[in-house]
Amino acid sequence: MILLVFFNSCKKDDKEEPVELKWKTLSLKTPYYIDDMSFYKDSVGVAAIFDKILITRDGGESWEEKTLNVDEGIRQCFVLDDRNFYISKSFMLDDRFYRSRDGGSTFTEFDDFRLSSYYGIHFFDTTKGIIFSYGGVSITNNGGKDWVGRISGNLSTVKSVASDSVVYIAGEDDDGNGLGAMYKTKDQGESWVPVNLPSIITSSIIEDIDFLNENKGYISTRDHRIFTTDDGGSSWTFLYQHTNPILDMIFRNQDVGYFSSGYDIYETTDGGRNWRLESKLGVIIYRLYKSENHIFASALSGELFKY
Repeated sequence: MILLVFFNSCKKDDKEEPVELKWKTLSLKTPYYIDDMSFYKDSVGVAAIFDKILITRDGGESWEEKTLNVDEGIRQCFVLDDRNFYISKSFMLDDRFYRSRDGGSTFTEFDDFRLSSYYGIHFFDTTKGIIFSYGGVSITNNGGKDWVGRISGNLSTVKSVASDSVVYIAGEDDDGNGLGAMYKTKDQGESWVPVNLPSIITSSIIEDIDFLNENKGYISTRDHRIFTTDDGGSSWTFLYQHTNPILDMIFRNQDVGYFSSGYDIYETTDGGRNWRLESKLGVIIYRLYKSENHIFASALSGELFKY
């Protein structure tokens, strides 16, 4: 990615004043960055890392390695509860889907699963789920055995689950012309409608979205801007523009949020209007994840931090 090349070419400024670290460095250190991470409450979590998954049952303090008989390409994971885990693999046209009903002790593979290049999984219960791919969105009503397409086209690269029925997806529009687009479902993925976006948003690629509920959400774009909506996307308000690329963004609530930019993590306490440098972790923070009460920061070089 261009953003990663940019940050790898940057040197840390030794003259900057040190910032107090509030993040705990966890024992997990992998040779690859974490592709995806999902938690049930604060304790049970799964991390997808290239050729394996890692399972924690103590909030990330310790991890158990689990292989799924694949060489590489484990990309996405979702934890429904302490028993039901879902894993997807996508690499070199070899796409597979795995499900565990016993907390990760065993996994069932569905061989006829043939969606392409997916970037997200979400299950509402043990039968109803959605998988998000760069070719569209598909749903299942039988726990992942069969999937039915609901949207096709190059229109989605990020997703945010707002409630038990409402989900947003966003990214490049289905014409592939580089413009931002967003879609919304209110019925667990059965039907989707476009979300109104002003030209100031559609003129750039949408890099990330985070919805706290059906109405309140945030967007970050490739031109380093952050926007918010209070009415489910009917109208948008510009909040902030950063000087460098925003790699990932996440909100605890409508007041407190974080974004990563290179080696730095920034924090807002007023809903995104103002941001301050919260921590300098010394490594490029590529992804941010949240459990019920904690935020996790995953580094491009394999480290994992917890707040």
